Amino acid sequence: MKNLKLGVKLTCGFVLVALITLAVGIIGWRGIDTLDGHLTEVGEVRLPSIERLLETELIMEEIMLVHRTMMTERINLEQRQLYLTELNESWQKLDQTWARFMELPATAEEDRLSSEFERQLADWRRLDEQWRQHNQRFEALDILDPGELVSSLQRFRGDHYAVQLNVANLIMSDHTMQGGNDPTTCNFGRWLANYSTQNPDIRRLLTDVRASHDRFHHVVVDIRKAMQANNRADAQRLFTDVMQPAAEQTFNIFYQMIEVAGQADTMRDDMTAMVLGPMYTEAREAMGVLEELIHINEGIASNAVAQARTDAIRAEIMAASGAVLGVILALGLGFILTRIITRPIIKGVAFAEGIAEGDLSQQLDIDQKD
Repeated sequence: MKNLKLGVKLTCGFVLVALITLAVGIIGWRGIDTLDGHLTEVGEVRLPSIERLLETELIMEEIMLVHRTMMTERINLEQRQLYLTELNESWQKLDQTWARFMELPATAEEDRLSSEFERQLADWRRLDEQWRQHNQRFEALDILDPGELVSSLQRFRGDHYAVQLNVANLIMSDHTMQGGNDPTTCNFGRWLANYSTQNPDIRRLLTDVRASHDRFHHVVVDIRKAMQANNRADAQRLFTDVMQPAAEQTFNIFYQMIEVAGQADTMRDDMTAMVLGPMYTEAREAMGVLEELIHINEGIASNAVAQARTDAIRAEIMAASGAVLGVILALGLGFILTRIITRPIIKGVAFAEGIAEGDLSQQLDIDQKD
């Protein structure tokens, strides 16, 4: 380097320092870029994936809850329509949420599981459509609580058996008897006045039953009058020829109504079997795939965090090593440049001092171009 000019030496020194600084900067930049990649993977892909998968699973739970709720007999037709509206909205939300998940980057395994989930979801949707068709036919019967209707009709039949027994005791044993002569005040009469249905079979049967039911109660008045007139034979004739046939006709219509209610009950049982059987199984299998997808994303996120932690430590070590090496090289370079620059100057000063003292025999031992 002694043949180099001073300016060139200084320039080379500063260039070397700049290269050291650049190397340290590149190390730091690469570390930050790597960390940014891990953060992007976790924050913009994996966490949103997990969030949307969990939301999809939650919406599926909501759909299953609506299915189960609509199997209860304690909700009326208006409430059922509200639940059906909620069901439609839940399916729309499910499709939208799943579409948002599919927009995110995915691994090959995620793509495979996503296709499997979509197949199972399509199977579940087909079962849901079948269930809706059953529900439409069930609601068209307008017997939302068939068990209650059957129970009421059986109770009404028991009430009229009791009236028959009281009349028989009146005829056979002269027991006193109160009431039983007004068809509008018995339990069935009061129920009939308030009961409303759109079922054509039930409406027809309720119209048909009025005549025999009225005749059943009105004959009680005639039987009581016959007994008051000590005409037991006439009372027995009225009981046998009028009351018993009227009771049989009334009970026969009750049985027909029970059969119609049985049809509704069978349909509701079939719907319940669908909800608790294949629909539940299909939904749970689809949710199992969602759980696998969630597990994959959790694993990738955990690995990314661990790798980010490892890369951060590596970047810190490399940056610290680069900084220390840079300082050492800069100090060494400074020392070398100082010697290169100051050594000729010191020799020149010594030569000048010798000349000043009159020693003209000295020679300046400097062989460089500056």
